Amino acid sequence: MSRMRLAFKALPLVAAVVLAGCVSLEIAAPRVETLPLLPSGGNRVQLEQGRTIYITKCAKCHSPEPVHRYTSSQWDVILPDMIGETNLDTAESAAVSAYVYAVLGQ
Repeated sequence: MSRMRLAFKALPLVAAVVLAGCVSLEIAAPRVETLPLLPSGGNRVQLEQGRTIYITKCAKCHSPEPVHRYTSSQWDVILPDMIGETNLDTAESAAVSAYVYAVLGQ
């Protein structure tokens, strides 16, 4: 089988994997526009920054975990540990925390 024919046969599989990865990220870290604005949560700009930090800085060491995989109490322990590991500044720490708790509906 020629390389070109093999490439065309593999293309749907590659596309499916790429699209599945995008869907997985949306499940792990929902887009801010899908979240309600919460009085105690951050504003949209802060939440967007928090999501960006969550999917980029957290992904440097591991794939982003779905936020809903853990309870609020568990995030109370996880966030300080991970914030310390990534050396986030105060604004970044507040943004990622606001994002996580907004996803949890708090």
